[in-house]
Amino acid sequence: MNLEDLQIVARPRNHWEALDLGLLIARRWYRLLLTSWLCFALPVFGCCWMLLPDSPLLAIFVVWWLKPVYERIPLKILSSAIFGSVPTLRGALRETRKCVFPGILSGLTYRRFSPNRSFAAPVLVLEGLDGEVRRKRLEVLQPKAGSAAFWLTLLGLHIEGFLIFGLIVGIYFFIPAELEIDWWSVIVGGSSGEQDWFVNGLMFMAMAVVAPVYVSAGFALYLNRRIELEAWDIELGFKRLAQRARAAMHVLSTLVVVGLIASFDTHAVVETDLETVLTSEFEESLRDQLVFEVDTLSDARRESRTAVENILAGADFHNETTTRFPEFLESLFEPRDEQPDQDVTWVLDFIRFVAGIAEVLLWAFVAIAVLWIAHRVRLLEKIGVLGHRGRRSKYRPTEIMGLSVTRSSLPEDVMGSAREEWRNGRCREAISLIYRASLSTLIHDFHCEFKEGDTEGDCLRKAPRSPGEVAALFRKLTRIWLLAAYAHQMPAERDFSSLCDQWSRVFDMGVSGMSNSAETG
Repeated sequence: MNLEDLQIVARPRNHWEALDLGLLIARRWYRLLLTSWLCFALPVFGCCWMLLPDSPLLAIFVVWWLKPVYERIPLKILSSAIFGSVPTLRGALRETRKCVFPGILSGLTYRRFSPNRSFAAPVLVLEGLDGEVRRKRLEVLQPKAGSAAFWLTLLGLHIEGFLIFGLIVGIYFFIPAELEIDWWSVIVGGSSGEQDWFVNGLMFMAMAVVAPVYVSAGFALYLNRRIELEAWDIELGFKRLAQRARAAMHVLSTLVVVGLIASFDTHAVVETDLETVLTSEFEESLRDQLVFEVDTLSDARRESRTAVENILAGADFHNETTTRFPEFLESLFEPRDEQPDQDVTWVLDFIRFVAGIAEVLLWAFVAIAVLWIAHRVRLLEKIGVLGHRGRRSKYRPTEIMGLSVTRSSLPEDVMGSAREEWRNGRCREAISLIYRASLSTLIHDFHCEFKEGDTEGDCLRKAPRSPGEVAALFRKLTRIWLLAAYAHQMPAERDFSSLCDQWSRVFDMGVSGMSNSAETG
């Protein structure tokens, strides 16, 4: 593994950036990855078709269950391509024995449903670790990337489902209307073998499309953790600095040699013996200086290496801590001298399991309690128990349903103006004036929180429930206004006069009652 040939920028990324990098990697080598995946998956699908023609559901389940086997060769291809050595398909298939067979039994049994399969596969396939060593390696790698690998698996399953549904709908759009085929009945209803195998083919196509992206994204998460832990970016930076230093040394050496040649040509008249003596002295001094610099660099490098080795051998890098929960029960289950072989770890595991369930239930209870309290507080504020109704509205609309409800737009004597409009034959305008005056009074005196977009029904629901006569009169007035405005049905003159008298009495009483209660408070 030569880091200088790395095809990506070696820098620590967050999980979502690493997943995005995986998408870019998959797009670059998608054809090769898809072909290598199909080299294993397509024969399995064909064999299931021939061996299980009457059990299409079992056949597609077998194809789906063997997905970890198909993903290993694409992963091997990525491990070489990312370092600048893109293998051919034939060359990648030669690595089948080294990639596919190690750990295949565990990968298809108890590890099959692991949500972190895409992230853990490189540890087994590329690093060749298994058993306890693999577990410890994953304990180091997974703490900051396990959640992203889980969401990657969940997202991959959903994308496969969306692709299957999209393929079904897409085929439906291409069916000519003249054929009169009930496509949805063909897909959903019935149990013919052709129909089931057609759906199996769509599912296989969806799995094939998603597989290269899934493998690449998991491999990108793995690479990102390696870059973070092993500081690949720092190592590459030091290598670039070393290359620049070597280039500078070459340039300096060349300049020194050119200067020496020029000086020798200028003083060619010097005798040969003196020239030989000066040349030997210069070479000797130059050699001594270079030896001194090399020795100095070697000593500094040895001192740095010694310091690093001493730090790595210290206790800070070999401090292991084991914590069990609950700690106060450890002393109860420690093996005694008379029973040295007694194993009670299962008891601790059971207690941890029960404690985990209890913690989940407790947090669920707390969440439900908080939601219930918030609902009760909101309900009490709505009915005015907590004084919410007593607060003035911060926003007072100027128009509701196109009707002006400001006090400046109303006459001083509302009922007198309404009666005058009624006598002049403008009955609708008279009722509209009373309705606008009612809305304005409810907004400014009863602090009803109306909005400009409210309808008559919304205003009726937001009208105060107390005092009772105000709400009853507003309901009656709303009914009269609706009949007059939309059905053009005007009330009788006797009913209109009674409405005006009741309005003057009820609203004046309601406003004075609120003023008295405010003064008492």
